[in-house]
Amino acid sequence: DRSIDGPGEFIQTNIIGTFNLLQASLGYWKSLPSQVSALKSQPSQETFRFLHVSTDEVYG
Repeated sequence: DRSIDGPGEFIQTNIIGTFNLLQASLGYWKSLPSQVSALKSQPSQETFRFLHVSTDEVYG
């Protein structure tokens, strides 16, 4: 397993990378209106979802 031989690279990409994605998503979420619009096609804080998919190497 490459994560055992070089854990620093995996910490950088998995932990720091996920943190950066969450920070960016939070900033986007804060910019959205809190309620669903009448058009219902516009995103809102109520309808926003963050979906993070990763590889099996993250789970070891």
